[in-house]
Amino acid sequence: MLVSRRKNDLQQMYAEDREDYLGKLERTITKFFVDRGFLEIKTPIIIPAEYVERMGINSDVELSKQVFRIDKNLCLRPMLAPTLYNCLRKFDNVLPDPIKIFEIGPCYRKESDGKEHLEEFTMLNFCQMGSGCTRENLEALIKEFLDFLEIDFEIVGDSCMVYGDTLDVMHGDMELSSAVVGPVPMDRDWGIDKPWIGAGFGLERLLKVKHGFKNIRRGSRSESYYNGIPTKI
Repeated sequence: MLVSRRKNDLQQMYAEDREDYLGKLERTITKFFVDRGFLEIKTPIIIPAEYVERMGINSDVELSKQVFRIDKNLCLRPMLAPTLYNCLRKFDNVLPDPIKIFEIGPCYRKESDGKEHLEEFTMLNFCQMGSGCTRENLEALIKEFLDFLEIDFEIVGDSCMVYGDTLDVMHGDMELSSAVVGPVPMDRDWGIDKPWIGAGFGLERLLKVKHGFKNIRRGSRSESYYNGIPTKI
């Protein structure tokens, strides 16, 4: 019965909608932010290891153990924030105020196995620098975004070792995003001296919520699943 159901589901999907859920969500999110005046950027996946250290993640921090290192000078990016910092600095005094940018792309961390963690995952990070960078505006944008995706959520205060105080966006007991209202002390290391707001979302977690997947791998880049349907038949 399960084999027959999987075959039928795949055949129906092929007949009616041939878009991969992860790719479709990325395209949907891109249009959402471009329509609201954000500039889409694409930055390298391989980054200088010094960027990670400048984010406060060094050999004495537990998070450092999660970094995929290529050699002593290069690593796979565990987050989008370093290159977003660089883009904000380079666009400052060039683009009109406020500067609004976003990126969607793969990140890599040596994560423990679980229903909510992946070693290869897809991040959305958006940020705004300059005028209008208030908690109220950040929460309003998060609400507009998740209402657009038809995902229920609540925002709670929290903290992390990288940014300090954060706003966690929760769906039940699963964290969808960690959001920040800057400035924060680390900004000086990146040449940023203006207020900013930003948030990062894991796309696979959004898919898990949106489609009711029991395991986050069903929404990930995978050879074992297509749009949540097991492909081993």
